[in-house]
Amino acid sequence: MKSLILSLLFFTVTAHGATFTINTKILKIRTVSDFNPVTTARNNIPFQVTGPLEGGCSWLYFSATNKDSYSLILAAKMADKTIGIQYSDAPSPWHAGTCQVHHLDLD
Repeated sequence: MKSLILSLLFFTVTAHGATFTINTKILKIRTVSDFNPVTTARNNIPFQVTGPLEGGCSWLYFSATNKDSYSLILAAKMADKTIGIQYSDAPSPWHAGTCQVHHLDLD
């Protein structure tokens, strides 16, 4: 029984470990306010890109407290520039198809 629990724990930890990189343009940006009824979605910035995402992702997100990332995607969107994004297939707490951003790169 103990080995089964350890196996399940290992699978859970490693199941969402893939990291992907894409160079794309920003399609849509959303904000989720404190008034959203889905409490786990509050204070996050979900966004969509024009290029195809991997890992079952349809949206990407980062925390609204990450002002630098927010500035970069806004600048890329307004200037219609390509932005480099590194993300993982780790799902957001509120939607399995919304994946976590690790790194942004705007040249």
